Amino acid sequence: MRRINIKTISLFIIIILVISSLLVIATKRQDQSMEQISQETEEPTEQTQEKQQVQPVLSIKADQVRHLTLENGEKTIELVPDSPYSEEEVRTNLSGWYIHQPYQNVYSVKYNPLVDMLYGIAELKWNKIIGEKENLDKYGLEQPDMKLTFQTEEGEETLLIGDQAGEGKRYAKLTDGEQIGTIAEDVLEPYQLQAFELVEKFVKIIAIDVLEQLQINYGDQEILIEIDHPIEQEDQESPLFFIDDQAVEEDTFRNLYKDIAGLSVDDTVEDATYHSPEATMVYTIFNQEQKEKQEIKVELVSYDKQNFAVFLNGKADFLLKKDVFEQMLKKILQA
Repeated sequence: MRRINIKTISLFIIIILVISSLLVIATKRQDQSMEQISQETEEPTEQTQEKQQVQPVLSIKADQVRHLTLENGEKTIELVPDSPYSEEEVRTNLSGWYIHQPYQNVYSVKYNPLVDMLYGIAELKWNKIIGEKENLDKYGLEQPDMKLTFQTEEGEETLLIGDQAGEGKRYAKLTDGEQIGTIAEDVLEPYQLQAFELVEKFVKIIAIDVLEQLQINYGDQEILIEIDHPIEQEDQESPLFFIDDQAVEEDTFRNLYKDIAGLSVDDTVEDATYHSPEATMVYTIFNQEQKEKQEIKVELVSYDKQNFAVFLNGKADFLLKKDVFEQMLKKILQA
């Protein structure tokens, strides 16, 4: 009878141990399931926060922009891929865009800054959403430091940039939206350039393949540059170049023309008064399809002892160093 009790007790203990092990395993599995459920519940929240942080500010894409206006509180810069010039006159414009404000004349826009601005649109993202219907003045958005307007054929979006938000961020808001947020300040750098940093600074650059002649007058000096293009002459394979009726080798002329075309302005001017120019540069370009000639005149009016005011179409926006112009003339005469 005693032996039976011992066996029974042993069996009972074994059963208890098995049940305990099963309970432990079940508890662990339940904990793992709860943890997995918790992770699955948290992941969408984290993803939602992440999506909110990288939410683009603008719905406009780079290739849709047809008009770009930058306002920094003092001046308005207006950039448009349209110009009043003929195709021959602007053949050297790489960007295809032109600056219409703040200058009196229309000038070509540099390629790299323009690309940075257009493709920088994708970098304009909300870093943090503050809320809606907030006091704009609290964030410097009532009178913003910057106002960026991107216009397409369908509409436009305007971004207001306000005060510093700390940690390299700026407060921002779309004019057509109630949402106020922050964006990284470094992505705004392409839009903080001044007009003079965007404009091509060449006095006048005309492609050789459309230039027929260039006449330069400076005091008693008169220089005539001519290019004879092989348009209809079957026996002429390449253009011929002349300076004051003297033939010039093609390589020599092309190197020289880099100095002529590369003649660049040095500063802006707003108070230049037109009077009899000290120097003129008259370009004659030829439209092969229309068989028409066009003259473009650059007039250099003395502004002070060091500078000419560069007049195009009777208006001056830039200054050219007199000594830079004289150095170019010397190179032409040496050729």
